[in-house]
Amino acid sequence: MRTMIYLIYFLLVLHFKSAVVSISVERDGSKANRYLIEKWESWFNANDFNRDRVLSMDDIKLFENYYKDLGYLSDEHLKEINKRTDRIWRKIILNNTLEITKDDFVEMLKQKYESDKEVFTEMMREYISDWCETMDLNDDYFISEEEFLTNVFASRHNTIAADDELFQAFRPVNGRFPVKTMINYFIRSATDTNESTPDVFQDALDSGF
Repeated sequence: MRTMIYLIYFLLVLHFKSAVVSISVERDGSKANRYLIEKWESWFNANDFNRDRVLSMDDIKLFENYYKDLGYLSDEHLKEINKRTDRIWRKIILNNTLEITKDDFVEMLKQKYESDKEVFTEMMREYISDWCETMDLNDDYFISEEEFLTNVFASRHNTIAADDELFQAFRPVNGRFPVKTMINYFIRSATDTNESTPDVFQDALDSGF
């Protein structure tokens, strides 16, 4: 009789633990809504430098050539920047494939986001941190207006008023803002599903940046 009571008790505890785990998973699960997906689609469009509707190494090479044409950097510095951009492009943008369509790009991000938002957030941090390193030309952990515009011009976007408006959105002090400011703004943009949250990057993309 005592054995039967213990068995029933064990089964009840096991059932309770399973229910708690189930509720925890349901609460922690992150879903990409339409707003977030539209932001990812805008990000895809902004990275499609050659406008062929797929992302590939051709796009980042085009960006790197634009950067070289500006003539601001030494060959050694350019080589280091290209090495970094190639790595993050292959790993995060192309997901280690040769090319990716918009639908596949969005689906890839959606799966990673919904599988583990925390891991996804760190992936976005890695991407924008490496990208900021290519912008921070003097390695002082700040982005000056000159550094910012150099990167923007390499993207073949040279509408001065819009470029200056975007730079000011990062709230520069004495003509520069901390790298961490851009990192935090980008992560918020890439992961936040709340349309009421201010979004510097999406505002820029919506305006045709």
